Amino acid sequence: MNTLRSERAIEELLHTTKTVTDVALDLGFSSQASFTRFFSANVGIAPSEYRRVAHVTDGAFPMM
Repeated sequence: MNTLRSERAIEELLHTTKTVTDVALDLGFSSQASFTRFFSANVGIAPSEYRRVAHVTDGAFPMM
């Protein structure tokens, strides 16, 4: 289940202009902070940093 949530979060971060808070709420998290902790623990990098790095490298940043 965590893998599916992580994959969905990555898709949202890469392919939408939603805020990290909106992505968190869409995925059922109660706050942006709890989503950031989850994402960092499962992907290895904060969601805002993931989005920034992925856009710099044209979305070629694989899931860790």
